[in-house]
Amino acid sequence: MVDTASRMVKLWTSHRKQIVKTKPKFPRGLLDDSLAGFIKFARSNIGRYLNLSQYEITKLGDTKLKQLFVRTWPGRNVQHFDSRMIDGKAVRKCWNVKLPKGKLSDMNGKIKPEVREALLIKPSRVAKLVGTAPFAVGSGPPKVTYPDKRWYQFLTERPEYAESWDPVECERASVSGVWETQHRDVQSLCDPIEHSMTYESLLAGLKARGDLISLPVCKAINCDSPMYVETNPKAQTGSVSSRLYGKTHETADKFMKPIACSILRVLKHKLVFDTSLWSLGGRARRQKINEDAPLRGRIVAMPDGVPKIIGLTIASLIYAGLKVLNYGNPFNECQICRTDFHGNFYSHTDRFESGGVRTIEADASKFDASTCEETMVVAFGILRSCFPDSDFIDHVFLYIMSGTITKNLVIPGRFIYRLTKGVPTGSPFTSILDTLVNFLAWSDYLTKYHPRHARRAFCVFFGDDTLVNIPDDMGFDIDQFEQRFAKYTGYSLSPCEIKSFHSPNWEKRPSFLKTIPCNGLPARLITDAMISASIVRRRNNTRCAYRDMVTGLAFAAPFNFHALDYIFDYREWLLRLRPTSGDGIDWHGSLPVSRKDRRDSFSYSKISENYLVPLNPIYELTKDVDLGNKPKQMNTLKHQLASHVPCWLTTSTWYTVHVPNVFTRRTSSLP
Repeated sequence: MVDTASRMVKLWTSHRKQIVKTKPKFPRGLLDDSLAGFIKFARSNIGRYLNLSQYEITKLGDTKLKQLFVRTWPGRNVQHFDSRMIDGKAVRKCWNVKLPKGKLSDMNGKIKPEVREALLIKPSRVAKLVGTAPFAVGSGPPKVTYPDKRWYQFLTERPEYAESWDPVECERASVSGVWETQHRDVQSLCDPIEHSMTYESLLAGLKARGDLISLPVCKAINCDSPMYVETNPKAQTGSVSSRLYGKTHETADKFMKPIACSILRVLKHKLVFDTSLWSLGGRARRQKINEDAPLRGRIVAMPDGVPKIIGLTIASLIYAGLKVLNYGNPFNECQICRTDFHGNFYSHTDRFESGGVRTIEADASKFDASTCEETMVVAFGILRSCFPDSDFIDHVFLYIMSGTITKNLVIPGRFIYRLTKGVPTGSPFTSILDTLVNFLAWSDYLTKYHPRHARRAFCVFFGDDTLVNIPDDMGFDIDQFEQRFAKYTGYSLSPCEIKSFHSPNWEKRPSFLKTIPCNGLPARLITDAMISASIVRRRNNTRCAYRDMVTGLAFAAPFNFHALDYIFDYREWLLRLRPTSGDGIDWHGSLPVSRKDRRDSFSYSKISENYLVPLNPIYELTKDVDLGNKPKQMNTLKHQLASHVPCWLTTSTWYTVHVPNVFTRRTSSLP
């Protein structure tokens, strides 16, 4: 692993200058007014941009080529937005900034001062303004969903639950949007970070602690492998592929997968780089209502469709191998794809309970945006060790790295920024890359400052979520640690607190992915469940979806019986409500067929960063646990969960349900 990572570092550094200087291929020839000139330009440049063969270019009609781009150069008026939460309401402010006439840069290629002043995103040494895109980029207003009025009515009628509800801390609105809610995060992504990690120190930390993570051995891919990659049919295809092939993978895969195979055939003989564009997307983020702060959604950087399929060809093999490797393996510090976490929860807690009494629950602020180039290169080198040695695989990884580490991000105003910092959240490698980057940063830090205890400090990593068990004889100052860790790695940790799995109050124990062990079983705080239930997802307004959104919370670490009582009381209260006009719910709609969760667990609602209890036997979860005076609640849990399983699930090929006692999974679904 160390040798392969070191070799990939050398390959990357030898080609980095060429990669960084390669610009997106959008010359001014695109402005040719004649259709014949435009088609000639498109045929000569689209092939270079997407690495299309001449055969695939010929198959594309002139109409498709013309629809690829809007033949207008970026305008001189740039809109800036400031959307904030003021007095519990979203307030939107917009103003225009007019760019100066003439070229944006001087003869030396530097951005003119007056242009830099007008840009909302300021260029830096890790974010170069490399050009402008020849097509418009949309920017819609943010969407804010406030807590549902039925929620407050329920709290009024049930005061025993209102005691757990703190309006100042718990009242949140769901904020979603693209540019207006994300430009501050994009700016933080473009700001350089100060750190002391180098390739040499990262490789030294990997050499010292590399055997504490286990990665699968994957089979070699071939040029036809992209044809068999599974994609989300509803996912967007990117800024360029959406104009050429279709907006979703459902319509565009029949064009993009053969092109991905063509790129792999080129990579078999020579090295080419990915110069495609990344577009901005977003997803909802819960924000406190009572704080006057800018509206902030979650940023998602989406790759172009063809490079994404090539990335999925590699990433899907790694994830499938990790799923098998981590099944029943509590000793791997890389916890991603661990499917038995719910059914074998003890293996996780036993490691910490048998160690020292001090455990750090670390949460880095803006983890993805604070990741430096060096850690991403070494992390890709670790992933490269999963595959056989060959020049072809080296070329594929360098192609993926050139598009993932050096990202061409296009933003409103049609400006293209070349970013060499940050893990893109829409990449197929985001989860495993975050996990390995987190492992490398901690390994480097522990090897540097605590070399005698580096291997004894047991850690668990899942993306940016971290638990670190500190040995009792290891001198440790929490205040000094936070400052030194931030200065050395560049990751700013939220105020850390040393906790213990031996605490008599289970709510004070360390949490991992918002899950806390209670009686040896996964549980979550009641306030988390209440916050999740207070905001209704407006994508599906049927009565069944409204009811089952609440029911789905019972499957997210349900072994806090107070929270479970609240969930089912709220559900029964909803079922007794009379439909009223203007309440925003289709009371006669039906529940749509749910889909299988890709983490191999069933859920009614998508709850971010929460472990979901799958339909494996609850009896197996509880048979060795002393529940004290809770047998009645445990029996109620079994019956309640069983009674809420939809009838169509009994005929599913994934699960078999035996009502009312236990759930069992088909053995064929196991790795």
